[in-house]
Amino acid sequence: MEKSRLKSSVLLISIILLFTNCGYKFLRESGKSIFVMPVENLTLTPQMDIYLNSEIRRVFIQNPHFILSSTDGPADIILKIRIIKTSRQPLFYAPEDSSTSEDSSEIITAKFYIEAEMELLKEGSLLLKETISETIAFSLSVGYQEEDVLKSVSEKFASKVYFWMIEKNEKGVF
Repeated sequence: MEKSRLKSSVLLISIILLFTNCGYKFLRESGKSIFVMPVENLTLTPQMDIYLNSEIRRVFIQNPHFILSSTDGPADIILKIRIIKTSRQPLFYAPEDSSTSEDSSEIITAKFYIEAEMELLKEGSLLLKETISETIAFSLSVGYQEEDVLKSVSEKFASKVYFWMIEKNEKGVF
């Protein structure tokens, strides 16, 4: 009996020491919940909405400032994204091959431009409507894979959207 009481006391003291003043802090305890509506693609770039939708959700899940909600009902903020413009342009061409008479210049680097309309809604009413854009350079020299380009562009644009949301939150927009 005395031995079990001693074990209980040691266990209780250990738990108290473990959880008091250890510096651990829950980062999401004060974050606002956000529901991200499916991304709308108003451009002729196929699958851009699918990749951006996936990356937006991944960024909000991995970062601590907001809590991603699965439905719009309990969410503090609703984010609506509409892709309104995309374009792709070559930036740098490889020199022509002097051993052949054909024009064999190849695009080595290109840039992808994306423009999206962002809407923030709270309790059904529009808080803010703004357009953001990003130009992203990518390499084509190793091999061009459309899926890799769309994923890379979506990752970078999703990060921009996340930091745009943080900026609007800090300015007291919502």
